[in-house]
Amino acid sequence: MNTEPRLLRLNTVTCRRLAALALVCGILLSLPADGAHARSAAPLRADTASSDIDLYVWNHSARGLTLYVRARADADVAELELLGSAAGPGAFELLDTAGPGERFFEVSRSTLARLSFFYVIGRNGDGEPLFHSNLVTTAGLSFGADDFPDAVGTVTENFVEKGVTVSLDLAGPAWDYSQELGSIETRTIVTPASTGFSSDFPSATIATKSELDGVTDYNFYDNTDARLGMFGYVENAGTSNQAKYKFSAMDRLVVYPLSATTASWNDYTEFSHSSGATVKITNTKTVLKEGTVSLIGGTERPCILVRYAIIGGAYFGSIKVLDVSRYEYVWYVPGIGPAVRIQSANDEKNPVFTAANRVWRARDTQDVDNVPPEQVTDLAANGQSSAIRVGFTAPGDDGDTGTAASYQLRYLAGNNLIDSESEWSSATPVSALSTPKAAGSAEAFDVTGLEAGQIYAFAMKALDEAGNLSLLSNSATATTEAGTSTVSVR
Repeated sequence: MNTEPRLLRLNTVTCRRLAALALVCGILLSLPADGAHARSAAPLRADTASSDIDLYVWNHSARGLTLYVRARADADVAELELLGSAAGPGAFELLDTAGPGERFFEVSRSTLARLSFFYVIGRNGDGEPLFHSNLVTTAGLSFGADDFPDAVGTVTENFVEKGVTVSLDLAGPAWDYSQELGSIETRTIVTPASTGFSSDFPSATIATKSELDGVTDYNFYDNTDARLGMFGYVENAGTSNQAKYKFSAMDRLVVYPLSATTASWNDYTEFSHSSGATVKITNTKTVLKEGTVSLIGGTERPCILVRYAIIGGAYFGSIKVLDVSRYEYVWYVPGIGPAVRIQSANDEKNPVFTAANRVWRARDTQDVDNVPPEQVTDLAANGQSSAIRVGFTAPGDDGDTGTAASYQLRYLAGNNLIDSESEWSSATPVSALSTPKAAGSAEAFDVTGLEAGQIYAFAMKALDEAGNLSLLSNSATATTEAGTSTVSVR
């Protein structure tokens, strides 16, 4: 792959000296109103100034930033060439010229947090640079309304771990949370009317349908040019455990445009719990910093980190019966929305916690590995006294080739087989499984600490390094009984 920077040439005025360029900023400028890119331009954020060149953020788009570069008329520069960053082909695209010494070009979203420029001034007789300075700047990532996916039918996948220990690194600017992957949550943008609950949330403009372990939840939002706000949600939709939570006021999750310089904001709301209690909370959001975050599949994306501090309590009348103190950290990525989310328990007092109630990590839409491991169809179980040995043929990473990243093995006590996602979600996970072997190898695990004389059903799934999960295996049952065993494979 060619990783050389792409060259954009800017011809400027003749000079009699070499000029070392510093990081660039400038004053606002305007072009003729009928220009192809005529609009108000905001200067690119930089730490120092240059007297030779102006660089501006001209426009935000779904693809990235449109940047405008202009060599100043009085710049004493013989020749100026602007090269892109080492982020690979496609990082920079020349759009058009606005006049002598002026250029528009586009920077892709994937390079916003690590944008660098190389300024070359003067050349020798062979055309090689006589002088250059390697200067790094940050594009000042801004998360706008267009960056939140809200088109009906848009699907994102998150991998959810429940009740895990995390090392909460908030230092940045590059974050990589690589805890073990869990179940897949599929989130689909839908119309409020399609949910069957639009009358409960009449002001909602969009909704998300979340499906995890056979359970469906809905969240209801207002997505406008000014904010992304939440009106409430429905848990366990369509089941006997269904619960609705309608907020007394919209909770503004994001105030657009969201950037590293955005001030904190907070919202107060109330809602009724199924127990009859009234929950009263204040949700304070604080923008911490920007950087990059690693998603499922190993890709890095530019992001903005926001902390939610959810403080309040549950009341019966005027009597407070429960304190609510929860913290969440959300990494917002343009085009994905909340790409990584770490949530504490509801009684957490420490903002930098280690015990997470849930961790969500999104699979990058740029991830090309979408082939899951092969489904295991020969799972077998052999009962022993207070233990059962489970065996099967190892699947691969992509179908029946390669080596899977990890296994998920679960069991249920009793006569019920684990042959559906609902049984799988209620089954008990087996921890500390060894690293998978190559495809086609014989695998065996001893599940200990079981009750003697009891029937147990087992099932499993395999996971690859990109987060693709195999289909549910066949279900095998065995009875723990000293000296003998009854085995059933299905």
